[in-house]
Amino acid sequence: MVEVTGLEAVQAVARDWMTRNWGEQETGHRISAVTETHWKTRLFIVEPAPGHSIAFWEWDDPHKGKPVAVEGDLTAHGMRFAVVVSRWNAVITDLPLAGSAGRALQQRRLPSRCAGDPRARSLGNPLGSA
Repeated sequence: MVEVTGLEAVQAVARDWMTRNWGEQETGHRISAVTETHWKTRLFIVEPAPGHSIAFWEWDDPHKGKPVAVEGDLTAHGMRFAVVVSRWNAVITDLPLAGSAGRALQQRRLPSRCAGDPRARSLGNPLGSA
């Protein structure tokens, strides 16, 4: 099951793709109409390959399942930040490190085995603590 917004638009895209690949008659057998459920949602089911079905659904209430907006002052005045990366996977860690260069951030490189190292802890709260 895949939760979506704009269920009819998703169904239209699926129907268009299936019609182009299998024709209108076959598509009619492989995609259902949008139906209401007893759990306050609407859904349709697609069978892109025999024996493999995918259900797409959305809430009836447009606000249900949506993240709550967070509002407030987004300043970081008086806060300290550090970027701690390991050498284990430079492909992933070098880009965030480079992006922090030139900012008021303290940078340190540690071997990956030193995740709990006191040098990392000296940058702020111990790793893993709230």
